[in-house]
Amino acid sequence: MWSRRTALFATFAASVSACGFSPVLIDNTLDGQIAFQIPVDGKSFALRNALEDQLGIATGPLLLSFEVTTSEESLAITADQVTTRFNLVGSVTYTLTNASGISLMTGQQRSFTGYSATGNTVSTRTAERDAEARLMVILAGLIVDDLRLKTR
Repeated sequence: MWSRRTALFATFAASVSACGFSPVLIDNTLDGQIAFQIPVDGKSFALRNALEDQLGIATGPLLLSFEVTTSEESLAITADQVTTRFNLVGSVTYTLTNASGISLMTGQQRSFTGYSATGNTVSTRTAERDAEARLMVILAGLIVDDLRLKTR
């Protein structure tokens, strides 16, 4: 039974590779082509770093400017009215412009992440900073996906 599956898979793999198949989701045309705005605060710095991790440091003529906003929502509240879990909601509006300053594309992405506030002040603040960093990585991934889909 396994030999039949192996033979079927080998036949499929050979036919796919013979037709010039290449993965659809790999698109590196934007890598190194987009410069990012100068960060104005910790959130925009974290977002820019996450974008550079995914797209590389720019050498090209495009500029991505963005505005990040975050808000906090209480999720779990004890009987004593103490919040023990928070949701950090983030939104980013971005614009991609060329060297002449002409807007090529605009977009908005939104996501969230959570953190626990059950420990002392130091651990709660550390969890909040970690959640903010995670949120910026998530938003950067959404921006990169959107850019790659819209520039195909």
